[in-house]
Amino acid sequence: MKALRKRLNWNQKRLARFLGVNQSTVSNMERADNPPKGAILISLQVLSDAADAGTADALCPELEAAE
Repeated sequence: MKALRKRLNWNQKRLARFLGVNQSTVSNMERADNPPKGAILISLQVLSDAADAGTADALCPELEAAE
């Protein structure tokens, strides 16, 4: 999960927004305290496929600085 995030050059907050979870949840999943499962795994596969196609940023555009 962390490798995918780093490959995309996304921070934990952006990945959390894409997954619909808190940033702390992403942190816990990356440390394997709470490994991803179910819908999160499916979302990560979709994101990985989009990364391979070069379209991942379209799935979760960066927010403006004044979020």
